[in-house]
Amino acid sequence: MSVDLRFFLDENLPRSLTRFRVALKVPIDSVQYGIGDEEIARRIGVHGHRGVWITQDLAARDNHRDAIVDSGISVAWLHSGNGPALKSALLAVAFVYRFSSRVDESSVPLYFDVREVGFSHGTSAYVSVQTEL
Repeated sequence: MSVDLRFFLDENLPRSLTRFRVALKVPIDSVQYGIGDEEIARRIGVHGHRGVWITQDLAARDNHRDAIVDSGISVAWLHSGNGPALKSALLAVAFVYRFSSRVDESSVPLYFDVREVGFSHGTSAYVSVQTEL
């Protein structure tokens, strides 16, 4: 894995997720609280497409498209609805675990939708799907 691969948790995601960085063997950081999304994209952009913004802000895809493209970052949108913080944490960890190598090997920014899929017998799975911006 490249040294410059970094995952950045949006301010509304549990900061406690950063302790998973050792277990997952990837750098996970929280973005600075209170800065705007376009500034977040710019700061993550220092890492290019190997800087991954993990956010629940689904509107950012449209509202900050230019900043995302201009900064050249990868983005994972967590579809967690109004679920508890634990659900968001599980989605983020599942994404990082499953897709860090894909982002690391890519030469261009990648975009992902990450969600929980429920099954009729009460179980669920966390699914990450590569998507278009």
